[in-house]
Amino acid sequence: MRAARTRSPAVVLGALLLGAVATTAGCRPTGRADDPADVVYAASLTAAMEKTLGPGFQDSTGRGFRGVARGSTAGAHQIRDGLLEADVYVTADPGTLGGLGRADPGWAIAFATGELSLGYRPGGRFSAALDSAARGLVPWWKVAERPGFRFGRTDPALDPKGYRTVWMLRLAERHYGTPGLADRLIGGPRQVFPEDQLAARVQTGELDAGVFYLSEARAQGLSVLRLPPAISFGDPACDSVYRTMTYRAPDGTVHRGGAIVYAATVPGGAGDPAVGRAFIAFLLSRRGREGLEERGYATIGVVMGDRAKVPAELLATVGSREAPEAGDTTGAAPATCPVSP
Repeated sequence: MRAARTRSPAVVLGALLLGAVATTAGCRPTGRADDPADVVYAASLTAAMEKTLGPGFQDSTGRGFRGVARGSTAGAHQIRDGLLEADVYVTADPGTLGGLGRADPGWAIAFATGELSLGYRPGGRFSAALDSAARGLVPWWKVAERPGFRFGRTDPALDPKGYRTVWMLRLAERHYGTPGLADRLIGGPRQVFPEDQLAARVQTGELDAGVFYLSEARAQGLSVLRLPPAISFGDPACDSVYRTMTYRAPDGTVHRGGAIVYAATVPGGAGDPAVGRAFIAFLLSRRGREGLEERGYATIGVVMGDRAKVPAELLATVGSREAPEAGDTTGAAPATCPVSP
């Protein structure tokens, strides 16, 4: 499958000077019925998109799939700046939707949830110790503090997993009652890698472990150490704990913690909004849900943002479900965040 098309600023300017019919940066000048869906998606979804969802969409609709993986923040900014064309934007954190700028349509559909985990290479230097930690025999953070342990993460400025990793370590410090743990494990720039490179660094042994979404680690063939719900960002019952975490991005945007949710929207100015809507409808379809579940995701169908702006065909698919405001538990059964050692 071909990668979604990228355009340099010079090409964008040239198109405008030539009177291209697209009036919004990032639009295709035409939306022919045989054009593929251009999908900019969170890099943690690469295996699911390229091996399952993209082919499934093409088989179900006859339309092609052309995807590009990015950290969700970086992807939103590149769409905003006209450097990426997107009929669909898929994010690992709905908080990045504002990064689309004028291309933010004001709505999204949350279609899956996830959780943070540690991923490590089977047979690696510390794999036996991490296997023991995964079975609850030793604390994982004590393994990570051993001399020579090389830990990897992604950039908080480019990828929601990057700031969630920092949040996870801050919560772990509190959860395990170990003052200074986060600062000891959060290293400098040398432990930060692009989202689409982190798994390869672990697989080759350059890193001993990294923080991944659970489904992502499994898709990459890594051994997995699951984290307690209180720090994994994977249990809505722990939202009150997750919401104590915030991150201010370099552009001033403030992201607040919450359970991990994947969401999709059709950016304003998309070259072919119809194929964008069709792709999101596929994600919500039975075949789309089955594909996600086979990849280890829990599936949902929830409206986010302005319900009045959601395309009618997608609104009919998700029905009356919509996301509550942060902190709103009206009508919800009491839930307690599980506590584990």
